[in-house]
Amino acid sequence: MCFVRLTESRPEVRRTGKYRNGGMKLWIPLLQNAITSIQMGVEDFQTGRDERMLSATRNLYSGILLLFKEKLRDMSPPDSDEILLRVKFEPIIAADGSVKIQGVGKRTIDYDEIKDRFKKLRIDADWDRVGQVKHIRDQLEHYYTDTQPKAVGEAIANTFVVVQKFIRKELDEDPQALLGQNCWQVMLAQNEFFEQELAECKLSHQKVTWDFEILKDIIEEARCVECHSPLVMALFDNGTYQGRFECRACGITSDEDDIVETAIRPSYRYDIILHYKDGDIMPIEQCPACYRNTFIVSEDCCVICGYVHGNPTCLRCNNTISVDEQSVSGYCSYCNHKLQDDD
Repeated sequence: MCFVRLTESRPEVRRTGKYRNGGMKLWIPLLQNAITSIQMGVEDFQTGRDERMLSATRNLYSGILLLFKEKLRDMSPPDSDEILLRVKFEPIIAADGSVKIQGVGKRTIDYDEIKDRFKKLRIDADWDRVGQVKHIRDQLEHYYTDTQPKAVGEAIANTFVVVQKFIRKELDEDPQALLGQNCWQVMLAQNEFFEQELAECKLSHQKVTWDFEILKDIIEEARCVECHSPLVMALFDNGTYQGRFECRACGITSDEDDIVETAIRPSYRYDIILHYKDGDIMPIEQCPACYRNTFIVSEDCCVICGYVHGNPTCLRCNNTISVDEQSVSGYCSYCNHKLQDDD
């Protein structure tokens, strides 16, 4: 892994564009803190010392959330005490007698609340990558590993993609200028390194002869069962697939079945959302044979053990028995319940 030493001092941050509330070219402490946090995270990583890796991910994650808060601060109406940042707000009577809504207290919104407000305000952010940085931070909080620099390198790569898009699109600024040339180059190098590793992992997946055709697409969402990194490489010995995967981030190896299971739910994320939102069919179920969450309803089979549901009918009412009812000996859940009542 390539390390580029940071040497330049951190520049003070000045927003150059107009604000919604009419201000212009002001010093911005919140934005300054966001950029400083990201720069500190990169500097912690550059030391190469394991004990600084947790600090690195904390700073990267904090920097992203501060950037998001800067957007909400900028969008808050004048004299509202930055209401879009506040957890609590209440109506007040203004000097002119009008009723206004104003932020209350010092507590500001957290990850989930920011995500919710972005959705309502139609602010675009790469939440998948933000979630990955959060996950890496949480992993390093609870599990020590001697491969921490690689995991943090992945966090930097994800942070790079998130902040460059967000700063350009939502803050209308130049991310390279805000972050500083050296910090930008380190993040760019880590992103390029991560993308190269990811491409090698994806290529290894393509070399596997899968038992089910659909796994060719599903495996693209595979993650390490330990650190949740997408850098999982299929293992071969003299050209023969070993049925195992190695994580390039944390170094552990996992069976194919475990890796495939990590990919199922993300592959059907949008169908799952529609299931809970609109009542559409749940796309995946727990397999009644191997008890993994790998039964794909549209394929009518489990992509790990090969169990086929076959749409059996209830012995009592003749209605089709769903997958989640399959363990009830030949009866649908309603009839099974009625038979138990009769006993």
